[in-house]
Amino acid sequence: MFEFLKKDVLEENASLKARITQLEHDLMSIAAPMVVVGENMATRSVNDATLEVAGYGGDEAVGKMTCAQFSKTSLCGTANCTLKNCMRTGEVIYRETFLQTRQ
Repeated sequence: MFEFLKKDVLEENASLKARITQLEHDLMSIAAPMVVVGENMATRSVNDATLEVAGYGGDEAVGKMTCAQFSKTSLCGTANCTLKNCMRTGEVIYRETFLQTRQ
């Protein structure tokens, strides 16, 4: 009865999976360190450049650490946290800070 809806949903799902795969590939190919976080600040994706700089493996960081645990910048946990303020306001915020490596 709902086969046409099922077909549409499956096609849309396949399209979304392909788009996610492409976005993940794009993120990994960026030479600059990049971290993607969710609303709870948990790392959702980290590119290879970030992992190399920070000294972590992807399986250690992604989904297991918050941005603050991963990067340990001077802004983490403060009212000046760039990511939290960007997510709260929806504005682009330019700030320079330095992450602490694992070592």
